[in-house]
Amino acid sequence: MKIYIEGNIGAGKSTVVDYLNKTLSKDKFDFLVEPVSKWLNYKDENGCNLLDNFYKNQKRWSYTFQMCSFMTRIHDVQSKNRLLGDRHLIIERSIYSDKNCFAELCYDNKKINDMEWAIYNDWYKWLMFEFNKDIKADYLIYLKCPPEICEARINKRKRPEETGIPLEYLRQLHEKHEKLVKTIDIPVITIDVSRNIDEPGYFDEINEFLKNL
Repeated sequence: MKIYIEGNIGAGKSTVVDYLNKTLSKDKFDFLVEPVSKWLNYKDENGCNLLDNFYKNQKRWSYTFQMCSFMTRIHDVQSKNRLLGDRHLIIERSIYSDKNCFAELCYDNKKINDMEWAIYNDWYKWLMFEFNKDIKADYLIYLKCPPEICEARINKRKRPEETGIPLEYLRQLHEKHEKLVKTIDIPVITIDVSRNIDEPGYFDEINEFLKNL
């Protein structure tokens, strides 16, 4: 069974996956984090990595980044499948939000042009057909968080590549995620993560769902 953890930038996906990785039985669960390290290893002739380039100049780098993103995700999930056995796989973010939230927003905002969007969609449809058995989600866990709180968390964690992400961009992504979880043909568990992580019971709802799998 594959369970994807979805949510906006700064919603707390990495924090949730890290907590579950530390607390759940490794005999029953395995984990896959977002392939950020791979994106950072792709560098241009000036030594600037792909993620940094994307945030600095989306008009130039959106297509390149989105293509890289969904291909690295599929590769990582497929590689995990070979070692998974009977365990459930919990995965940070999915190809579904890659396309329907991030890539689609790039297209809406004219950071991806019509030709690039057509090529992207052809690749996406082919890869979804070829690798559907490997990547198909059984559940999405949606970490719902107001964009303003996401912004505060981004500023607090201070990742260099995320410096200066506009609040409006987070609001647009929030709307895309809201649309995705309402329209996708996959069971969605929505969890309010706007509270402080140190508050008692923060992980109770997720734990309750996972223990019954």
